[in-house]
Amino acid sequence: MYFLQSDIALVQGEMASQTDIALLQCDMKKPALRLKHDLTLRLGGMLAASVPLVAALVKML
Repeated sequence: MYFLQSDIALVQGEMASQTDIALLQCDMKKPALRLKHDLTLRLGGMLAASVPLVAALVKML
């Protein structure tokens, strides 16, 4: 992420268009969105795995 921030500073120093700056900022957000997506999938997987476990525990009662 540090690399992308330095790219933004370089682009701003060269009087680049606002579109170029916006694209670089968008690239910085992608890893955060990917991490959020991975955590959501992991949580969903844990919930799906717990359903049979809870069903087995209820069946034993």
